[in-house]
Amino acid sequence: MRRRLGAFLAAVLVAAAVLMTGPATSPAAAQTTICSGVSIKDVQKCDPGWAANMHFMHWNMYSGHNCTNYVAYRLKRDGVPQPPYRLGNADTWAPNAKKHGVLVDGKPEVGAVGAWPGRRHVVYIEEIGSNYLITSEDNWPGYYPKGMYRKIKVFKGERAYPTQFIHFKGKSTINGPVPTVSGTPEVGSTLTAKAGTWSPSDVSLKYQWLRDGVIITGATTKSYTLTSKDVGHAITISVTGSKSGFASRTASSKPTDEVVPKDDETSSKVVEGSTPTISGTAKRGRTLTGDPGDWGPTGVALAYEWARSDGTVVATDTTTYKVRTADLGHQLKFRVTGSKKSYKSVTETSAPTATVRATSTLTVSSETGRGTAVLGVIVSVSNAPTPTGHVSVHEGTKRLKKNDLAAGRPGRATLRLTLPKGTHTLKISYTGSETAAPGSTTIKVKVS
Repeated sequence: MRRRLGAFLAAVLVAAAVLMTGPATSPAAAQTTICSGVSIKDVQKCDPGWAANMHFMHWNMYSGHNCTNYVAYRLKRDGVPQPPYRLGNADTWAPNAKKHGVLVDGKPEVGAVGAWPGRRHVVYIEEIGSNYLITSEDNWPGYYPKGMYRKIKVFKGERAYPTQFIHFKGKSTINGPVPTVSGTPEVGSTLTAKAGTWSPSDVSLKYQWLRDGVIITGATTKSYTLTSKDVGHAITISVTGSKSGFASRTASSKPTDEVVPKDDETSSKVVEGSTPTISGTAKRGRTLTGDPGDWGPTGVALAYEWARSDGTVVATDTTTYKVRTADLGHQLKFRVTGSKKSYKSVTETSAPTATVRATSTLTVSSETGRGTAVLGVIVSVSNAPTPTGHVSVHEGTKRLKKNDLAAGRPGRATLRLTLPKGTHTLKISYTGSETAAPGSTTIKVKVS
Protein backbone atom coordinates (compact mmCIF):
# COMPACT_ATOMS: atom_id res chain seq x y z
CA MET A 1 0.00 0.00 0.00
CA ARG A 2 2.78 2.38 0.97
CA ARG A 3 4.68 1.65 -2.31
CA ARG A 4 1.48 2.15 -4.36
CA LEU A 5 0.82 5.45 -2.58
CA GLY A 6 4.39 6.59 -3.28
CA ALA A 7 4.06 5.71 -6.96
CA PHE A 8 0.70 7.51 -7.13
CA LEU A 9 2.16 10.68 -5.54
CA ALA A 10 5.11 10.58 -7.93
CA ALA A 11 2.74 10.35 -10.91
CA VAL A 12 0.72 13.30 -9.59
CA LEU A 13 3.87 15.41 -9.17
CA VAL A 14 5.00 14.61 -12.73
CA ALA A 15 1.54 15.51 -14.10
CA ALA A 16 1.55 18.77 -12.12
CA ALA A 17 4.98 19.64 -13.49
CA VAL A 18 3.74 19.06 -17.05
CA LEU A 19 0.68 21.23 -16.43
CA MET A 20 2.76 24.04 -14.91
CA THR A 21 5.49 24.09 -17.55
CA GLY A 22 3.54 22.74 -20.53
CA PRO A 23 5.03 21.30 -23.70
CA ALA A 24 7.42 23.44 -25.74
CA THR A 25 5.25 25.29 -28.27
CA SER A 26 5.45 28.51 -30.24
CA PRO A 27 3.67 31.48 -28.61
CA ALA A 28 0.01 31.99 -29.59
CA ALA A 29 -0.91 34.77 -32.01
CA ALA A 30 -2.11 37.93 -30.29
CA GLN A 31 -4.22 40.95 -31.26
CA THR A 32 -2.22 43.53 -33.25
CA THR A 33 -2.97 47.22 -33.80
CA ILE A 34 -2.41 48.10 -37.46
CA CYS A 35 -3.28 51.79 -37.18
CA SER A 36 -4.89 54.09 -34.61
CA GLY A 37 -5.61 57.77 -34.10
CA VAL A 38 -7.25 60.19 -31.67
CA SER A 39 -6.82 63.57 -33.37
CA ILE A 40 -8.17 64.38 -36.83
CA LYS A 41 -4.58 64.55 -38.12
CA ASP A 42 -3.77 61.09 -36.76
CA VAL A 43 -7.00 59.58 -38.13
CA GLN A 44 -6.14 61.03 -41.55
CA LYS A 45 -3.07 58.76 -41.68
CA CYS A 46 -5.29 55.70 -41.09
CA ASP A 47 -8.43 56.58 -43.07
CA PRO A 48 -8.51 60.02 -44.77
CA GLY A 49 -12.15 59.50 -45.83
CA TRP A 50 -13.32 58.94 -42.24
CA ALA A 51 -11.22 61.88 -41.01
CA ALA A 52 -13.08 64.09 -43.48
CA ASN A 53 -16.50 62.70 -42.52
CA MET A 54 -16.34 61.93 -38.78
CA HIS A 55 -17.78 65.31 -37.80
CA PHE A 56 -20.98 64.53 -39.76
CA MET A 57 -23.89 62.40 -38.49
CA HIS A 58 -24.40 59.18 -40.49
CA TRP A 59 -27.73 57.35 -40.23
CA ASN A 60 -28.61 59.84 -37.43
CA MET A 61 -25.86 58.50 -35.16
CA TYR A 62 -23.86 60.86 -32.92
CA SER A 63 -21.01 62.60 -34.76
CA GLY A 64 -17.34 62.41 -33.84
CA HIS A 65 -15.63 59.42 -32.22
CA ASN A 66 -18.48 56.91 -32.10
CA CYS A 67 -18.62 53.23 -33.14
CA THR A 68 -22.14 53.34 -34.64
CA ASN A 69 -21.46 56.56 -36.55
CA TYR A 70 -18.28 55.08 -38.03
CA VAL A 71 -19.91 51.79 -39.08
CA ALA A 72 -22.89 53.68 -40.56
CA TYR A 73 -20.40 55.79 -42.57
CA ARG A 74 -18.68 52.65 -43.90
CA LEU A 75 -22.01 51.05 -44.82
CA LYS A 76 -23.08 54.26 -46.61
CA ARG A 77 -19.82 54.13 -48.54
CA ASP A 78 -20.67 50.54 -49.52
CA GLY A 79 -24.03 51.67 -50.85
CA VAL A 80 -26.19 50.40 -47.99
CA PRO A 81 -29.30 52.61 -47.72
CA GLN A 82 -30.25 53.89 -44.27
CA PRO A 83 -32.80 51.51 -42.71
CA PRO A 84 -36.33 52.94 -42.32
CA TYR A 85 -36.38 51.64 -38.75
CA ARG A 86 -34.35 52.68 -35.70
CA LEU A 87 -31.21 50.63 -35.05
CA GLY A 88 -30.55 52.30 -31.68
CA ASN A 89 -27.38 51.84 -29.63
CA ALA A 90 -24.71 49.34 -30.67
CA ASP A 91 -26.10 46.58 -28.43
CA THR A 92 -29.48 46.70 -30.22
CA TRP A 93 -28.22 46.77 -33.85
CA ALA A 94 -28.23 42.98 -34.29
CA PRO A 95 -31.66 42.25 -32.74
CA ASN A 96 -33.33 45.22 -34.48
CA ALA A 97 -31.79 44.37 -37.87
CA LYS A 98 -32.72 40.68 -37.52
CA LYS A 99 -36.29 41.62 -36.57
CA HIS A 100 -36.54 43.47 -39.91
CA GLY A 101 -35.23 40.62 -42.05
CA VAL A 102 -31.48 41.32 -42.14
CA LEU A 103 -29.32 38.18 -41.90
CA VAL A 104 -27.51 37.92 -38.55
CA ASP A 105 -25.31 34.85 -38.03
CA GLY A 106 -21.91 33.67 -36.81
CA LYS A 107 -20.18 33.78 -40.22
CA PRO A 108 -17.85 36.74 -40.93
CA GLU A 109 -17.98 38.45 -44.32
CA VAL A 110 -16.03 41.43 -45.67
CA GLY A 111 -18.32 44.46 -45.36
CA ALA A 112 -20.39 42.87 -42.56
CA VAL A 113 -20.87 44.45 -39.14
CA GLY A 114 -19.26 42.63 -36.21
CA ALA A 115 -21.10 42.68 -32.86
CA TRP A 116 -21.50 40.93 -29.52
CA PRO A 117 -24.82 40.21 -27.73
CA GLY A 118 -25.28 42.71 -24.93
CA ARG A 119 -22.07 44.67 -25.66
CA ARG A 120 -22.41 48.29 -26.78
CA HIS A 121 -19.92 48.11 -29.62
CA VAL A 122 -19.89 47.38 -33.36
CA VAL A 123 -17.00 47.08 -35.84
CA TYR A 124 -16.57 46.86 -39.63
CA ILE A 125 -15.05 43.69 -41.13
CA GLU A 126 -12.15 44.57 -43.48
CA GLU A 127 -10.48 41.19 -44.10
CA ILE A 128 -10.98 37.51 -43.20
CA GLY A 129 -8.20 34.98 -42.55
CA SER A 130 -8.17 31.33 -41.54
CA ASN A 131 -8.16 32.18 -37.83
CA TYR A 132 -8.27 35.96 -37.72
CA LEU A 133 -10.15 39.08 -38.81
CA ILE A 134 -8.99 42.58 -39.62
CA THR A 135 -11.57 45.04 -38.30
CA SER A 136 -11.85 48.81 -38.15
CA GLU A 137 -13.77 50.77 -35.56
CA ASP A 138 -14.17 54.06 -33.75
CA ASN A 139 -14.89 54.50 -30.06
CA TRP A 140 -16.57 57.28 -28.10
CA PRO A 141 -14.71 59.10 -25.29
CA GLY A 142 -15.18 56.90 -22.27
CA TYR A 143 -14.68 53.57 -24.04
CA TYR A 144 -11.18 54.95 -24.57
CA PRO A 145 -10.22 58.07 -22.55
CA LYS A 146 -10.29 60.45 -25.53
CA GLY A 147 -12.14 58.46 -28.18
CA MET A 148 -10.12 56.55 -30.76
CA TYR A 149 -10.18 55.17 -34.30
CA ARG A 150 -8.30 51.92 -34.77
CA LYS A 151 -7.76 49.09 -37.26
CA ILE A 152 -6.69 45.79 -35.68
CA LYS A 153 -5.88 42.18 -36.50
CA VAL A 154 -7.72 39.98 -34.00
CA PHE A 155 -7.69 36.19 -33.59
CA LYS A 156 -10.49 33.74 -32.76
CA GLY A 157 -11.15 33.44 -29.06
CA GLU A 158 -9.94 36.96 -28.22
CA ARG A 159 -12.36 39.46 -26.67
CA ALA A 160 -12.19 41.78 -29.69
CA TYR A 161 -13.20 38.95 -32.11
CA PRO A 162 -16.94 39.45 -32.85
CA THR A 163 -19.33 36.61 -32.06
CA GLN A 164 -22.12 37.63 -34.47
CA PHE A 165 -22.23 39.33 -37.86
CA ILE A 166 -24.89 41.58 -39.42
CA HIS A 167 -25.09 41.30 -43.22
CA PHE A 168 -26.60 44.50 -44.66
CA LYS A 169 -26.82 44.63 -48.47
CA GLY A 170 -25.91 47.68 -50.58
CA LYS A 171 -26.29 49.12 -54.08
CA SER A 172 -23.81 48.98 -56.95
CA THR A 173 -20.72 50.96 -55.98
CA ILE A 174 -18.62 53.58 -57.72
CA ASN A 175 -14.88 52.97 -58.01
CA GLY A 176 -12.22 55.65 -57.91
CA PRO A 177 -8.55 55.98 -56.90
CA VAL A 178 -7.08 58.02 -54.08
CA PRO A 179 -6.71 61.59 -55.43
CA THR A 180 -3.36 63.38 -55.41
CA VAL A 181 -2.37 66.99 -54.75
CA SER A 182 0.38 68.91 -56.59
CA GLY A 183 1.88 72.25 -55.64
CA THR A 184 4.06 73.78 -52.93
CA PRO A 185 2.49 74.07 -49.44
CA GLU A 186 3.39 77.75 -49.05
CA VAL A 187 1.17 80.81 -48.58
CA GLY A 188 0.26 82.27 -51.99
CA SER A 189 0.89 79.01 -53.87
CA THR A 190 -1.91 77.15 -55.62
CA LEU A 191 -2.58 73.48 -54.95
CA THR A 192 -4.17 71.40 -57.71
CA ALA A 193 -6.13 68.17 -57.29
CA LYS A 194 -5.91 65.21 -59.65
CA ALA A 195 -8.91 62.90 -59.26
CA GLY A 196 -7.64 60.04 -61.43
CA THR A 197 -9.90 57.73 -63.46
CA TRP A 198 -13.31 56.86 -61.96
CA SER A 199 -15.88 54.32 -63.11
CA PRO A 200 -18.49 54.22 -64.50
CA SER A 201 -17.20 56.80 -66.98
CA ASP A 202 -20.13 59.22 -66.50
CA VAL A 203 -19.70 59.60 -62.73
CA SER A 204 -20.16 63.17 -61.52
CA LEU A 205 -17.24 64.42 -59.39
CA LYS A 206 -17.35 67.05 -56.63
CA TYR A 207 -14.31 68.52 -54.84
CA GLN A 208 -13.83 69.71 -51.26
CA TRP A 209 -10.61 71.04 -49.72
CA LEU A 210 -9.97 70.46 -46.02
CA ARG A 211 -7.61 71.99 -43.45
CA ASP A 212 -6.48 69.38 -40.88
CA GLY A 213 -9.59 67.38 -41.78
CA VAL A 214 -11.98 70.33 -41.37
CA ILE A 215 -13.92 71.62 -44.40
CA ILE A 216 -12.67 74.92 -45.86
CA THR A 217 -15.83 76.86 -46.67
CA GLY A 218 -16.16 77.68 -50.38
CA ALA A 219 -13.10 75.65 -51.44
CA THR A 220 -14.92 73.33 -53.88
CA THR A 221 -12.94 73.49 -57.15
CA LYS A 222 -9.96 71.51 -58.45
CA SER A 223 -7.52 74.18 -57.25
CA TYR A 224 -7.01 76.05 -53.99
CA THR A 225 -4.77 79.04 -53.25
CA LEU A 226 -3.17 78.89 -49.81
CA THR A 227 -3.65 81.77 -47.34
CA SER A 228 -2.18 82.74 -43.96
CA LYS A 229 -5.00 80.78 -42.28
CA ASP A 230 -3.41 77.58 -43.62
CA VAL A 231 0.01 78.14 -41.99
CA GLY A 232 0.92 75.25 -39.71
CA HIS A 233 -1.89 73.06 -41.08
CA ALA A 234 -1.98 70.13 -43.54
CA ILE A 235 -4.30 70.33 -46.56
CA THR A 236 -6.21 67.48 -48.20
CA ILE A 237 -8.67 67.14 -51.08
CA SER A 238 -11.76 64.93 -50.91
CA VAL A 239 -13.36 63.84 -54.19
CA THR A 240 -16.91 62.49 -54.17
CA GLY A 241 -18.25 60.52 -57.13
CA SER A 242 -22.01 60.17 -57.60
CA LYS A 243 -24.39 58.62 -60.15
CA SER A 244 -28.09 57.81 -60.03
CA GLY A 245 -28.69 54.26 -58.80
CA PHE A 246 -25.17 53.93 -57.39
CA ALA A 247 -23.76 54.44 -53.93
CA SER A 248 -21.64 57.59 -53.83
CA ARG A 249 -17.95 57.20 -53.00
CA THR A 250 -15.63 59.70 -51.31
CA ALA A 251 -11.86 59.33 -51.61
CA SER A 252 -9.39 61.64 -49.87
CA SER A 253 -5.75 62.42 -50.61
CA LYS A 254 -2.85 62.08 -48.24
CA PRO A 255 -2.31 65.33 -46.30
CA THR A 256 0.31 67.77 -47.58
CA ASP A 257 3.21 68.85 -45.42
CA GLU A 258 2.34 71.70 -43.07
CA VAL A 259 1.84 74.98 -44.92
CA VAL A 260 4.63 77.54 -44.40
CA PRO A 261 4.63 81.33 -44.86
CA LYS A 262 6.23 83.04 -47.84
CA ASP A 263 9.92 83.84 -47.55
CA ASP A 264 9.15 87.53 -47.00
CA GLU A 265 6.80 86.63 -44.14
CA THR A 266 9.41 84.90 -41.99
CA SER A 267 11.53 87.85 -40.89
CA SER A 268 10.15 87.71 -37.33
CA LYS A 269 7.33 86.18 -35.29
CA VAL A 270 4.00 87.68 -34.34
CA VAL A 271 3.94 86.28 -30.80
CA GLU A 272 5.95 86.42 -27.76
CA GLY A 273 2.79 86.18 -25.64
CA SER A 274 0.67 83.68 -23.70
CA THR A 275 -1.60 80.76 -24.60
CA PRO A 276 -5.31 81.74 -24.85
CA THR A 277 -7.56 80.80 -21.94
CA ILE A 278 -11.27 80.07 -21.50
CA SER A 279 -13.47 81.23 -18.62
CA GLY A 280 -17.00 80.04 -17.85
CA THR A 281 -18.68 76.67 -17.39
CA ALA A 282 -18.82 74.26 -20.35
CA LYS A 283 -22.51 73.51 -19.89
CA ARG A 284 -25.34 73.68 -22.41
CA GLY A 285 -26.84 77.19 -22.51
CA ARG A 286 -23.88 78.83 -20.73
CA THR A 287 -21.57 81.34 -22.43
CA LEU A 288 -17.81 80.79 -22.56
CA THR A 289 -15.38 83.70 -22.91
CA GLY A 290 -12.00 83.38 -24.58
CA ASP A 291 -9.06 85.55 -23.52
CA PRO A 292 -6.44 85.77 -26.32
CA GLY A 293 -3.67 86.88 -23.94
CA ASP A 294 -0.94 89.38 -24.84
CA TRP A 295 0.25 89.57 -28.46
CA GLY A 296 2.86 91.69 -30.16
CA PRO A 297 4.19 93.68 -31.87
CA THR A 298 1.73 96.58 -32.05
CA GLY A 299 -0.68 96.26 -34.95
CA VAL A 300 -1.10 92.49 -34.88
CA ALA A 301 -4.53 91.43 -36.20
CA LEU A 302 -6.18 88.66 -34.24
CA ALA A 303 -8.65 86.10 -35.63
CA TYR A 304 -10.69 83.85 -33.35
CA GLU A 305 -12.07 80.36 -33.75
CA TRP A 306 -14.02 77.99 -31.47
CA ALA A 307 -13.76 74.27 -32.18
CA ARG A 308 -14.93 70.96 -30.69
CA SER A 309 -12.55 68.18 -29.68
CA ASP A 310 -13.37 66.30 -32.92
CA GLY A 311 -12.04 69.25 -34.99
CA THR A 312 -15.41 70.75 -35.96
CA VAL A 313 -15.27 74.57 -36.06
CA VAL A 314 -18.40 75.91 -34.34
CA ALA A 315 -17.83 79.70 -34.34
CA THR A 316 -15.39 82.28 -35.76
CA ASP A 317 -14.53 85.95 -35.26
CA THR A 318 -15.84 86.12 -31.71
CA THR A 319 -14.33 85.81 -28.23
CA THR A 320 -17.56 84.41 -26.74
CA TYR A 321 -19.44 81.22 -27.45
CA LYS A 322 -22.79 79.92 -26.17
CA VAL A 323 -22.64 76.17 -25.60
CA ARG A 324 -25.20 74.22 -27.67
CA THR A 325 -26.91 70.85 -27.59
CA ALA A 326 -24.71 69.71 -30.50
CA ASP A 327 -21.66 70.15 -28.25
CA LEU A 328 -22.78 67.40 -25.86
CA GLY A 329 -20.07 64.77 -25.46
CA HIS A 330 -17.30 67.10 -26.72
CA GLN A 331 -14.69 69.42 -25.25
CA LEU A 332 -14.28 72.96 -26.62
CA LYS A 333 -11.14 74.91 -27.51
CA PHE A 334 -10.47 78.60 -28.25
CA ARG A 335 -7.99 79.23 -31.06
CA VAL A 336 -6.30 82.58 -31.82
CA THR A 337 -4.33 83.44 -34.97
CA GLY A 338 -2.15 86.57 -35.02
CA SER A 339 -1.02 88.09 -38.32
CA LYS A 340 0.82 91.18 -39.49
CA LYS A 341 2.40 92.10 -42.81
CA SER A 342 6.02 90.95 -43.10
CA TYR A 343 5.60 88.75 -40.04
CA LYS A 344 4.94 85.03 -39.75
CA SER A 345 1.36 84.22 -38.75
CA VAL A 346 1.08 82.18 -35.56
CA THR A 347 -1.84 80.20 -34.12
CA GLU A 348 -2.18 79.42 -30.40
CA THR A 349 -4.83 77.14 -28.87
CA SER A 350 -6.24 77.08 -25.35
CA ALA A 351 -6.45 74.03 -23.13
CA PRO A 352 -9.75 72.18 -23.72
CA THR A 353 -12.76 72.68 -21.50
CA ALA A 354 -14.33 69.84 -19.57
CA THR A 355 -16.59 67.58 -21.67
CA VAL A 356 -19.96 69.26 -22.25
CA ARG A 357 -22.75 67.31 -20.58
CA ALA A 358 -26.43 67.95 -19.96
CA THR A 359 -27.77 68.16 -16.41
CA SER A 360 -29.32 64.91 -15.21
CA THR A 361 -32.26 64.67 -12.79
CA LEU A 362 -33.00 61.60 -10.66
CA THR A 363 -36.54 60.63 -9.66
CA VAL A 364 -36.77 57.80 -7.13
CA SER A 365 -39.82 55.86 -5.95
CA SER A 366 -39.72 53.23 -3.19
CA GLU A 367 -41.70 50.25 -1.97
CA THR A 368 -40.84 48.58 1.34
CA GLY A 369 -41.73 45.29 2.98
CA ARG A 370 -40.40 43.06 5.68
CA GLY A 371 -36.63 43.40 5.42
CA THR A 372 -36.76 44.69 1.85
CA ALA A 373 -36.88 47.91 -0.15
CA VAL A 374 -37.34 48.24 -3.92
CA LEU A 375 -36.22 51.51 -5.50
CA GLY A 376 -37.38 52.59 -8.96
CA VAL A 377 -34.95 55.13 -10.48
CA ILE A 378 -35.59 57.35 -13.50
CA VAL A 379 -32.72 59.42 -14.91
CA SER A 380 -34.00 62.34 -17.01
CA VAL A 381 -32.00 64.63 -19.33
CA SER A 382 -33.92 67.27 -21.28
CA ASN A 383 -33.22 67.76 -25.01
CA ALA A 384 -30.41 65.21 -25.02
CA PRO A 385 -29.90 61.57 -25.96
CA THR A 386 -31.38 58.95 -23.63
CA PRO A 387 -28.89 58.52 -20.75
CA THR A 388 -26.83 55.35 -20.47
CA GLY A 389 -24.56 54.10 -17.69
CA HIS A 390 -25.49 52.86 -14.23
CA VAL A 391 -26.89 53.94 -10.89
CA SER A 392 -25.84 52.88 -7.41
CA VAL A 393 -27.23 53.23 -3.89
CA HIS A 394 -25.16 53.91 -0.76
CA GLU A 395 -25.97 54.01 2.93
CA GLY A 396 -23.24 56.11 4.47
CA THR A 397 -19.98 55.00 2.83
CA LYS A 398 -21.21 51.49 2.05
CA ARG A 399 -22.44 50.69 -1.44
CA LEU A 400 -25.51 48.46 -1.26
CA LYS A 401 -26.32 47.94 -4.93
CA LYS A 402 -25.32 48.91 -8.47
CA ASN A 403 -27.40 48.38 -11.65
CA ASP A 404 -27.14 49.43 -15.29
CA LEU A 405 -29.89 51.55 -16.76
CA ALA A 406 -32.16 49.02 -18.48
CA ALA A 407 -31.73 48.66 -22.27
CA GLY A 408 -35.43 48.05 -22.81
CA ARG A 409 -36.60 50.84 -20.50
CA PRO A 410 -34.46 53.89 -21.39
CA GLY A 411 -33.17 55.86 -18.41
CA ARG A 412 -34.64 53.48 -15.81
CA ALA A 413 -33.24 51.06 -13.25
CA THR A 414 -34.61 48.96 -10.42
CA LEU A 415 -32.61 48.41 -7.21
CA ARG A 416 -33.76 45.63 -4.86
CA LEU A 417 -32.29 45.89 -1.35
CA THR A 418 -32.26 43.70 1.75
CA LEU A 419 -32.23 45.96 4.82
CA PRO A 420 -32.66 45.54 8.59
CA LYS A 421 -35.75 46.90 10.27
CA GLY A 422 -35.75 50.67 10.79
CA THR A 423 -35.38 53.95 8.93
CA HIS A 424 -32.56 54.20 6.39
CA THR A 425 -31.12 57.27 4.65
CA LEU A 426 -30.05 56.22 1.16
CA LYS A 427 -28.08 58.14 -1.48
CA ILE A 428 -28.84 57.18 -5.08
CA SER A 429 -26.15 58.25 -7.59
CA TYR A 430 -25.95 58.27 -11.38
CA THR A 431 -22.40 57.97 -12.78
CA GLY A 432 -23.05 60.03 -15.91
CA SER A 433 -22.32 59.21 -19.57
CA GLU A 434 -20.80 60.72 -22.68
CA THR A 435 -23.54 63.36 -22.88
CA ALA A 436 -25.14 63.40 -19.40
CA ALA A 437 -23.55 64.75 -16.22
CA PRO A 438 -23.52 62.70 -13.00
CA GLY A 439 -26.32 63.33 -10.50
CA SER A 440 -27.56 62.13 -7.14
CA THR A 441 -30.44 62.40 -4.70
CA THR A 442 -31.17 61.22 -1.15
CA ILE A 443 -34.31 59.52 0.21
CA LYS A 444 -35.41 57.92 3.47
CA VAL A 445 -37.12 54.53 3.58
CA LYS A 446 -38.69 52.76 6.57
CA VAL A 447 -38.33 48.97 6.58
CA SER A 448 -40.63 46.87 8.76
